[in-house]
Parts: sequence; structure tokens; C-alpha cells
Amino acid sequence: MAQTMRESGIQIETKHLPWQRALFYMKSGQIDMIATIYYTEERAKFMDFTIPFVEVPTVVIVAKGKSFPFNKLNDLVGLKGIKRIGASLGQEYDKIDSKLNITEIKDELSMIKILEAGRADYAIGPKYIFIIEARKIGLEEKIEILPTPVILRGLRMAISKKSPFLKHLAFINSKIKQKQKDGTISKMIEKTINSAAIR
Repeated sequence: MAQTMRESGIQIETKHLPWQRALFYMKSGQIDMIATIYYTEERAKFMDFTIPFVEVPTVVIVAKGKSFPFNKLNDLVGLKGIKRIGASLGQEYDKIDSKLNITEIKDELSMIKILEAGRADYAIGPKYIFIIEARKIGLEEKIEILPTPVILRGLRMAISKKSPFLKHLAFINSKIKQKQKDGTISKMIEKTINSAAIR
């Protein structure tokens, strides 16, 4: 997305900040933009969002050959599941959580190993993290991602409502659409996954 900003004539100075401080600085106008963020109504009070540049799915994964029909969260009732400790899976999940037999695990890598060992029927978590962690340990071919996502959230950029760069939002949106159409963003996702998997 840095290239998109340069094409807008904007010079970028990157800062790495604790998350809550970054949000406070967006509200006060001390920073202009957050490059990767999810939309919420509360945040929309003090920042404007681009269109989503990538959809980030939360998915159900299973051990290879152990897939089952999954179209809604009720399909998980009666099965043994795992998720990451403290993971937020959305309001629909919160409504059904008490009906599920699900254990919280420390990270996605451990979840993949538990599935591969046959100690759980499924895991819920972020699709791309599962792919990265499985690829790191050579188990990508040992898992299956069920096709229906649990949640599909759009990752966006956001500009502070107090920023003078807010006028560039329409141009940034047009560049995002162009990069989605020509496959640039899909290539960026795959490159990021490959890079993360070899660290």
C-alpha cells in the first residue's frame, strides 16, 4: 500500500506505535493514517476508511480427510473444537459459544499439531495464519480449510478526520480497485505468506 500512497503524491514517514496510542493519535490528529485496520462504528467517529483492500477470513480447519459439511456455526455442535486463547470470533460465534465443546489453545501452531494428532475435530482461526504456521513445519498438506468462512472481515486503511490528507481518500480507493483487478493484491498476499512462513 506504500506504493499507492506515493502515487497519491504523499511522502510516508512510518511510526511503530502501541495499538491504543495509535488510535489516540488518530483521534487527536497527531498521525494521519493507520495502514491496516478493521472498520468499527466507534473508530468511524474519528477516522475515514478506504474500501477493503483484502478480505481476511476466519475459518474452520480440519485434519486432511476429516472434513465435514459446514455452512453455519450450529454445524459444530457435538464436535470437539479448539481456538486460540482470547480469540474474538464475532457476535454470531458469541451467541453459540456455550453450546460448543471448544478448548482454548495458546497458538495456531499448537492447534495444527493437535488436529494432526487426531485430538480435536476442528480448529477455528485466521486462515492466513494457519497457512503460514502449517507451511513452516511442513504440514500444509495435512490440513484442510473448510470453504465457508466463520467471519469475513475487510482489512482497510484509515485516515484521521483531522488529517489534511483526507482529500486523497477517493484516489486511494481507485488505486485499491485497480490493484485488486490486476491481481497485484493477490500476489502481495501470497508473497507475504511465503515470506512469513520461512522466518
